Amino acid sequence: MNTKKSARIISMILLVVMLCTGSAFATSYTSMAADSAVYGEDIISVEQTQEELAATLVDGDYPRNSSGETYGSNSLADIVGYEPDLSAAVGVDGTVGYIRAEDENPVINSPEEALAYMEVYEPNRVIPLYDFEGNMISVFIIGDRDAETMAEANAMLDTLALA
Repeated sequence: MNTKKSARIISMILLVVMLCTGSAFATSYTSMAADSAVYGEDIISVEQTQEELAATLVDGDYPRNSSGETYGSNSLADIVGYEPDLSAAVGVDGTVGYIRAEDENPVINSPEEALAYMEVYEPNRVIPLYDFEGNMISVFIIGDRDAETMAEANAMLDTLALA
């Protein structure tokens, strides 16, 4: 078995385990990939300490936008007790924003649903990147930035620019 195929099989197994157990593995890497996070109008650098990031919390909770959605860094989940609705990330074009958990990983409630999802799962895919109010501002790539994924990202960015 070649290395690429082995890696894909291992990734698929990990995804099934993650989806069936509710593991936060996939969303955790997103926060680590972000170079900065946007809190309203303020840009917060990843180099900031956990204590400095915690100072962005409102009464120990993530800030909320006008729709009541929480937004912020997944690295504060241990402090807050859950991950925000909108998780800090950096788009393919360097735009700082947020991604939604449901865009990143669908809600899977059973092993059967996980197996069905695996039939259509693409390890390299493009999802929307939002501002803190939940408006699409760019795109975020999950997985490798191969030629096909970059072409899809650029097409979505072109569509966004026309809107």
